[in-house]
Amino acid sequence: MTKGSVNIPIPSDAVGKKSREWRIEEGKTRETAGDRKAFSLINGGYAKKCPTPDPGEQGAYVVEGDYEFSLVVDQTINYSNSVRTEYYAVGVHATLKGRVDDDAKLQYVDLDTSLVFGRGGSNAATSSPREKESQLNTPATFTYRAPGTRVRHSGFWVGAVSRAGVAEAKDGEWELAEASYVLEFQSRIVSREITEPVESVAGAKVVLTPVEGKEGWYRGSGMLGYQTGPPPNRDPCSNLVMGHGTTGFEVAGISIKLPEGSGASSSQTGSADIELHYLIHPTHETVRPWTMEEFKCVPGKQLPDPFFYMMYAVARGADEINLLKGWTYVGKDGVVARKVLRGNCGDSCEDQTIFTLKEADDGAAQPK
Repeated sequence: MTKGSVNIPIPSDAVGKKSREWRIEEGKTRETAGDRKAFSLINGGYAKKCPTPDPGEQGAYVVEGDYEFSLVVDQTINYSNSVRTEYYAVGVHATLKGRVDDDAKLQYVDLDTSLVFGRGGSNAATSSPREKESQLNTPATFTYRAPGTRVRHSGFWVGAVSRAGVAEAKDGEWELAEASYVLEFQSRIVSREITEPVESVAGAKVVLTPVEGKEGWYRGSGMLGYQTGPPPNRDPCSNLVMGHGTTGFEVAGISIKLPEGSGASSSQTGSADIELHYLIHPTHETVRPWTMEEFKCVPGKQLPDPFFYMMYAVARGADEINLLKGWTYVGKDGVVARKVLRGNCGDSCEDQTIFTLKEADDGAAQPK
């Protein structure tokens, strides 16, 4: 902790004292590393040594004075790998005019005071206006701006005053609901093997819900639909791979960190720090290796062959099969971010897969 104080100069023709004090505290333990809190206090005043003529009244004299009190608290909190900033300020400034008589004795003091409150930072929630009068068929409208990161008890209270009395929200503070997202998956794999021409497409849509106790983390599960089959005009002397159905698609966890002011409806440039841990369950296609009967190529015995599941894993490699980073921020038309993957299965296929993270609408956020 560091602290100090300094005197603030006052006019040379005045008496009094004004000073500024400060204190800075920084986290030193593992739990508080990165935390910082700063206090700044200004306090004091002065009065002129000699009376001066009052321009508002002939023959009258006043002694002018000034008083100031202000407190500013600025803190940075490193919590759950995210940085939050908070700013609070309160200030009182008073201008004084003391009326004196011919003997220079004080008669009374006129006081003009201003009071200022301020709050800001990435965790500052605001509501405007603070109050408003409603009329018949004209409801009062308020705008609530949520903090940049979710903070408990950063909501607001509602109270209404009428001739019938005072009404307040029955359940207390209105809290900001957790954001919900939808993860969409689309993939297309085309085999380059001449002896086994196959095209497979797959898609999934998973509603993500917050993980309790882990800020910024979400998870969900859904079904991946797939359709696998040969291209038109397949050579009969080639393996026949076919199958369609659904299999499991699980999001074990996805960390979503967006900068303040960004989102799917934002027009400003932003970035997305996203880390996706996911799992695709095996698909259930079959393969019929070709065989020769009476000098003709015909499909042979049907065998299990999870084509999409295996080829997707080969196309991804060890780095991307269950973990994805490095997403591209979009921030428009409901799309938050996107991740595009391309692979060649060791020169045996062409693969393109697109993960799209979207803000959930009301219907998707609460599946029935």
